[in-house]
Amino acid sequence: MSEAAFFISSSMMQFSGIACLFIGVLMYLCRDLEIAQAKKFLLASGVMLVILDIITIRDELKAMEIFPNDPAMHTPLPAIAIFLLLTIYALYVALTEKE
Repeated sequence: MSEAAFFISSSMMQFSGIACLFIGVLMYLCRDLEIAQAKKFLLASGVMLVILDIITIRDELKAMEIFPNDPAMHTPLPAIAIFLLLTIYALYVALTEKE
């Protein structure tokens, strides 16, 4: 990998990490919202997490095809599973919780 490619990929990974941290802190800080507002926030978060899950799985399938013997290019499967569970839980609570 060239130095430029390494720099770009490390910058993208740092941005992704900061974005995930931002989302986590934002969701934590919204824990004291009223029920109606919390349901709207969870529904919006769940929809965005679905998009994130789709992109993550798509990229993982591409990485498995292009780099089958390079585990550094793959997203860890437990991370994908955790994001899927968080997505399902957020949508479940947003759509079914009464109070």
